[in-house]
Amino acid sequence: MKNTVLLTFILLLFLFLTACSESDSTSPVEETGTPELASEPDFTFTIPNDFTVYDSVQVEYNGSTVYGYPLGQFIEFTKDYDERDSYMYQIVSGDDDPNGPYTPRTKGYSDLTFSQFDSGYLLKNNSRRTYFPDDSVESAFNVKYAYYFKAYYKVDIKKADNTMYHFEIGAFDLSEVNYYSTNGDTLSKEGFSLANLIPSFVTKNPQDFDYQFVADDGWVNSDSNNLFSWDAVQNGYMLPGYSHRAIFPNATTMTEDFKPVKGLIRIELVEKQR
Repeated sequence: MKNTVLLTFILLLFLFLTACSESDSTSPVEETGTPELASEPDFTFTIPNDFTVYDSVQVEYNGSTVYGYPLGQFIEFTKDYDERDSYMYQIVSGDDDPNGPYTPRTKGYSDLTFSQFDSGYLLKNNSRRTYFPDDSVESAFNVKYAYYFKAYYKVDIKKADNTMYHFEIGAFDLSEVNYYSTNGDTLSKEGFSLANLIPSFVTKNPQDFDYQFVADDGWVNSDSNNLFSWDAVQNGYMLPGYSHRAIFPNATTMTEDFKPVKGLIRIELVEKQR
């Protein structure tokens, strides 16, 4: 009798624990890849020797007040609108670094967005180091003997839950894309397919979303009737050397089905209305 009661108790305990395990479990996290970093920068900015034209502010550093130069002012482009957000930034030390040229990439870190980069300072009189007082930027980016800021054009992909992925476009292999523009011209440009970009890195179910494209001058296909379907996106190409434009040719005729997006900087995933 005692053995029967004991076995019954063990069985009930097993069923209880199993039920708890099932109720506490969550859906598995969708595994996606990590975007690679580009090897060749689009622009390289050299820290000047003369700082008289640059602004400095007082910064607390190691218990003392020192003068720091906000990093954002060292990045200048020629367009009539601010395009600094369109790039990722790498900090590289100069030849006077006694340990040899250093970049946070050597420790496995990705590059900085402009908002992160802009939160830092150059401490000219403290081993010419970059300094980021914000704890959200790793200390590896406090680079001594900083001399170069390298900029890499990026396209952001924003998920429906606001998770953001940064893709340095120069990291992708290019191939020749031959297509017909909306005005009938025959064009041949180097680019890469968007077909594997989102499934490989962002979501395994790209067909569950529509896609909003944002250009660097602020243009957005915000009208819900103009959102791109996954069918259109997977037939699309990114042409980095052609004004960073995305094109959407018909898969069969290679004639553009939609107006291209010039200066693409962001793709946003929009959940389909069910």
